[in-house]
Amino acid sequence: MGVDFFPCDSCSETVCDAGSYFPCDCGAVYHSECGERQEDEKTGDTSCQICRGEVVTEEQLLKYLIKESGITRAAHEKAIMASRKKK
Repeated sequence: MGVDFFPCDSCSETVCDAGSYFPCDCGAVYHSECGERQEDEKTGDTSCQICRGEVVTEEQLLKYLIKESGITRAAHEKAIMASRKKK
């Protein structure tokens, strides 16, 4: 049996599965002191800040910034090639 490590989705520090942590059904992993798990009284389902839409993940933030800036992979690669030719 091995030990797994994850980044905490709240503070980004390393979480060890042998320590005090909780995983959410959405895939997020938190230190016990970082995550705010809530249980639905009717269904018994648990949710975290990400599930409830209270915070965004790093990936969601990056996707939003790329979309809003209008940057595409092709445009970025073209700019890199142009800067290399100037040197």
